[in-house]
Amino acid sequence: MIFVGIDPGLDGAVVALREDGSLHSQAIMPATPGASKGRVVDARGLARILLDLPAPVVVAVEAMAGRPPGKMGGGSAMTIGANWGRIVGMLDSLTVARAHAVRYEIVQPRRWQSVVCPGTGEPKGRAIAAARRLCPDLDLTPGRRTKPHDGLADAYCIAEWCRRTLGARSSA
Repeated sequence: MIFVGIDPGLDGAVVALREDGSLHSQAIMPATPGASKGRVVDARGLARILLDLPAPVVVAVEAMAGRPPGKMGGGSAMTIGANWGRIVGMLDSLTVARAHAVRYEIVQPRRWQSVVCPGTGEPKGRAIAAARRLCPDLDLTPGRRTKPHDGLADAYCIAEWCRRTLGARSSA
């Protein structure tokens, strides 16, 4: 069984873990030309990543978080919602097409954070620290990056939450 975490933002990522918690694969969220920042989530590219994994696959995707009024423009909110919808729609299609080979759950950020990187302080920093500690094979600075990719850290932590909680349900 493979456990996948998806940070659904345009700067998000996908991380897949084996049952023993070791890293199977990682990828930056695939994007294609579109309106926001000149790009949108490439749902077909994401589907290809998931279909290349050995079945069964259990996916956890972070729930879309609302922003306080005045903190985000209407266009930005629409883009985030549209990208999240592309991801969830693609996951719905895979669960139908692949029957028992793919299933998914939507998880609130606080829920996975409380399990994998509990504590106080900035959540992105906690996720990066947890990912580094729990999965030294995860490359948080892919390519020419020097600053850790917080989307990869979040996706790892979501995958680890998936493994610990949904994996426990699968084996029960």
